[in-house]
Amino acid sequence: MAGPVAVLHHLLLVELWLSFIYGSYNGAMVVYLTEIMPAAVRTAGFSLAYSLATAIFGGMTPAVATYLIHTTGDRAAAGWWLSAAALLGLVAALLTHRFKYAVWTRATGVGPEALPPVALRPRRRRRRARLRPRPAAAR
Repeated sequence: MAGPVAVLHHLLLVELWLSFIYGSYNGAMVVYLTEIMPAAVRTAGFSLAYSLATAIFGGMTPAVATYLIHTTGDRAAAGWWLSAAALLGLVAALLTHRFKYAVWTRATGVGPEALPPVALRPRRRRRRARLRPRPAAAR
């Protein structure tokens, strides 16, 4: 039987590995979700998509897992819910890459081509104030 130090060591290694996986996909997910939204609705679109996904799959997971375990009698039945969520995520990632702006632009009319040309141009920088006073002859 392994001592408590060895068990703690293995537990910390597993936790470190899982946090690495979480950081890898979560860092890429935030960038990808914000980039697929048109600039005019980027904040609202990202927050709505992220909040709904977290509420549906994060909030309902304990209840659905408990229901599946109670109904089937199999303790591994909660993995079906997680597998279904992973499959939906994979399908959504593949489809969003293919249809980046098409569905959103058709539904709302807001897309890169619908933005006014002024919004696409970079803003001009203001001239900086002079730090030296002008000579008396120039006034």
